[in-house]
Amino acid sequence: LSIQQVEEAMDRLERKQDADVDILSFAKMSACLESVKDDNTKKSIYAHWVSRRKANGRAFIREFQPPVDIQNLDPSLAFRPRELENAANRGRARSNTVDNYRKLARIREDMDRFEEIAQLLVVRENMKKDANAARLTYAEET
Repeated sequence: LSIQQVEEAMDRLERKQDADVDILSFAKMSACLESVKDDNTKKSIYAHWVSRRKANGRAFIREFQPPVDIQNLDPSLAFRPRELENAANRGRARSNTVDNYRKLARIREDMDRFEEIAQLLVVRENMKKDANAARLTYAEET
């Protein structure tokens, strides 16, 4: 039995169970496990699903889980809107000042210099490669 088949069987069990709290019996759920041929394997998959469902205390699939309490601020359970205290600092307008222009101009010059240096490095490395190839051919000829 492959992992894919086990996952599909668990998914079918979960979807049949839906959001119900009371876990359905094996007899009612066995129709979901029709792709599994062996009865012992069906029972072990069902037992594994029941144990995980009981340990978790809720459905595995998010759409079947009950909504999280609004007062619960745990970020691992649900996303919450940002606090309004920091709203003033978000989205503040950037000003176009001479100082900001000079900073950006300096950054642009630095980037242009970096591009020239990178191109010169490529040329130097190509020259080294050609020189090494020439040395090899000269060594092979002599």
